[in-house]
Amino acid sequence: MKITYFTIENCEYELIDGKPAIIAPEGIDEEKLKKYSFIQLVDGRWCHYMDDAEKAYYKAQNDTRALTFSQQNMLPYQQKYDRKRKIDFYITFTLVLLLLIGIIFLFIDFKIGSIVIIVGFWGIFISTLLHNKSAEKALIAIVVIVPILYLAFIIYVMYRVNKELTFDTCDSTSKAGDEACDTAEDIGEMGAQHIYYWE
Repeated sequence: MKITYFTIENCEYELIDGKPAIIAPEGIDEEKLKKYSFIQLVDGRWCHYMDDAEKAYYKAQNDTRALTFSQQNMLPYQQKYDRKRKIDFYITFTLVLLLLIGIIFLFIDFKIGSIVIIVGFWGIFISTLLHNKSAEKALIAIVVIVPILYLAFIIYVMYRVNKELTFDTCDSTSKAGDEACDTAEDIGEMGAQHIYYWE
């Protein structure tokens, strides 16, 4: 199948690393290729990886011998893709908000907070399996951020425990010192009275 990608003619379709791509013919000006998001491969060829709207258009027109990508032809597919992207964003935003609410509820009711967090996390995970791009980014962020927050929490707890233990030790030592001083004063007073008596 010969493909015309906007103003670039005689392109070909090819799977590169499992991703649908459009391969430009040789002799095309590099600036023109870069304008349409073509990148140069290791073998010197120039390719453009299809986005979701372009893949949908290609699948719908796959039976034709010549395929033309143009703004007019792509418009219905692009609008559909934009609507899906907005819906995916709102779904992901709601699930992330649910996670945050669950974290807040941990300090109020641990059981309810845990349930809300689990529901939010599984919602994001399932959305990722359904090719929700926003959910994929959110899941990556959670996987990276949560261990860091957990480590920071552990360090904070260890710091607080160590501080409390140090305070208790110093307080106990101080009390023991005061008691020792009081005992010494009592002994001193007894000794003074004893000497005075014998004088």
